[in-house]
Amino acid sequence: MKSSDADVHLDLPFDDSMLSAIADQASDDFAVGIRPEHLILGDEGIAGEVTVVEALGSESFIHVKVLHQGEETLLVVRESGQSDIGRGDHVKISQSGPLHVFGADGERIGN
Repeated sequence: MKSSDADVHLDLPFDDSMLSAIADQASDDFAVGIRPEHLILGDEGIAGEVTVVEALGSESFIHVKVLHQGEETLLVVRESGQSDIGRGDHVKISQSGPLHVFGADGERIGN
């Protein structure tokens, strides 16, 4: 991945109640979780490189290496059916479903 990819980020749509719950935490550290079925591949979002494609017949799980805060991490995207995407392809990922936020203690934040 190019160093310019580190400048790319994903805007997460937190509602006011979630922002308030995050602000009420004792620590500034929190983690955001999202299920593979709530991520989509398209023309917008965070850029990454496909490392693995699990073709399971009725669905495919696409593992994508992305840069987040200067560190590599993996996101997994679920697609219906067989995928035309292959290992080494460069893709963009965006969010299309609910987010789950966890505090530094591992406990879920918000509803």
